Amino acid sequence: MKQKVGIIYNASRKENLDVVETLEKVLHGKGVSTWRGRTGSEKNDWEFLSEPLDFAIVLGGDGTLLGTSRRLAPKGIPMFGINTGVMKQERT
Repeated sequence: MKQKVGIIYNASRKENLDVVETLEKVLHGKGVSTWRGRTGSEKNDWEFLSEPLDFAIVLGGDGTLLGTSRRLAPKGIPMFGINTGVMKQERT
């Protein structure tokens, strides 16, 4: 059976889209199908996920990672988070 991986990303950070496209190319090359969902924009379309996923990759900051985990955990979908949020640098 073909695996399906969800890629959920914070669309307010344009850099995330480049990473999503690269991930999709790699996964498709391995025979894995993908589903893409956005958050952090006017359309949080991933919240309406009706397709079963085997796994999810989540790109965003703390809020995106925590919010997504709250929705995926009850469905039993494991996730791998990549923190792409802006980190404040400490002043020395």
